[in-house]
Amino acid sequence: MVTLKDISVATGVSVSTVSKALKNSYEISDATIALVNETASRLGYTRKKRVRMPAMTIGVTMPEVRSHYYAEFFHALSEELYRYGYSTISSVYQNFNEEELHVVKNMFKQKIDGIIICCSEKNSEEISQYVLTSEIPAVLHLESSPPYGINSVYIRSDTGIDQAIDHLLELGHKKIGYLGEYKSDSRYNLFCNSMKQRDMEVDPRFVKRGSERFENGGYLRAKELLEEKDLPTAIFSSYDQLAYGAMCAFRENGINVPQDISIIGFDNIVMDDYYPIPFTTIANPVEQMGTISVKILLDAIRNPEQFVPQSIALQSRLIIRESTGVPAVSIERKDL
Repeated sequence: MVTLKDISVATGVSVSTVSKALKNSYEISDATIALVNETASRLGYTRKKRVRMPAMTIGVTMPEVRSHYYAEFFHALSEELYRYGYSTISSVYQNFNEEELHVVKNMFKQKIDGIIICCSEKNSEEISQYVLTSEIPAVLHLESSPPYGINSVYIRSDTGIDQAIDHLLELGHKKIGYLGEYKSDSRYNLFCNSMKQRDMEVDPRFVKRGSERFENGGYLRAKELLEEKDLPTAIFSSYDQLAYGAMCAFRENGINVPQDISIIGFDNIVMDDYYPIPFTTIANPVEQMGTISVKILLDAIRNPEQFVPQSIALQSRLIIRESTGVPAVSIERKDL
């Protein structure tokens, strides 16, 4: 019978390292785990079957918690999991490159019963492949349709964006600009597609994107827009906090919302009703996302033999408030 010591001799690592690698411990590198598992399989090692006691803990990975969108989503998840007696551990990554993959893989090594992954479009394929090879149930949260066979809850952001563009067109707007940050480029792409479908030109002069985030990002992008000789009559912003920063920059230069320029945000954050001008915005069903994600995950945990992978699409929708109106005939600006 093949023992841990046999694998240790064959791989050149200690017995304790072999033991931890076979358990996918976070203390062991991915390369060593792969080496140990490949060697164990080649030598015909048989793992002892143990009854796995539930940890009553769910892992959650997400790119941030500073934005209202992710903060509200995590709050909804935590409340729903608490109803079923589960606690959460979370891990936040700062970018969508190697760090996201590293954080997700490390979370799978924790003592958890399942994991909910807020996944970037860029890394969705690689993360999906990792999920498929893991014994730990997972649900992916995406802004686009997921790969086949993966538990997922994803948002049809295009429906809300289409409603927003139609709303502006119905008001009479012809010159529609975009302000955003690079991390929200999936929404920029949907904005461009929606404009194209309606035979509307996306004027590059009216598109300002950058790396700065939140209110500061919106303020700086609006300042860049104000340097143009001509201005759009309406702005689509990648999210609400950025829209508010833009409105502050416009106000500084004597441009009023919505009398001089209309603004549409995205996410319907809780403060939208309390801004000086309540924002017209696109709402994502955040609470539903949390509830459905938890239901899918707990079904997968509790009924693994009968469970069939689920993929649920939720619709975004436009909420019309006071930041949009008919286009102004002209916009008078203060000299910068």
